Amino acid sequence: MIGLEITRHAEHALVRASGRLVGAQAADALAASIDFVPEDDDLILDLLALIELDRPCARRLRVQLLRRASSGAVVVAVDDPAVATELLLCEIDRIGPIVRSLDDAVRAMRSRPLAAEPSRS
Repeated sequence: MIGLEITRHAEHALVRASGRLVGAQAADALAASIDFVPEDDDLILDLLALIELDRPCARRLRVQLLRRASSGAVVVAVDDPAVATELLLCEIDRIGPIVRSLDDAVRAMRSRPLAAEPSRS
């Protein structure tokens, strides 16, 4: 079973998942949570309370995060070694940083280069 929580902060949105992310139904629920966040919001995905992540769910998460990264920054917080391994095997670290705490996620979000504003000539 998976628990999901979405909160919005001034600088980013936070999607927090807890429990086990196993099977299509759990992957669909997490995908819907990510889709619920406005596209122009930067996203921190908090997986610190996740105790299991299977490969199909990690692959589905990769697809969701690739879409998100086209419009805003993505940072993933995870500290369980098995969950982190699944994320790395699915190359989620190529989409955005994987960090070990929410504090690190916020720091990573704040330290990223800002997109250049269009020139007005």
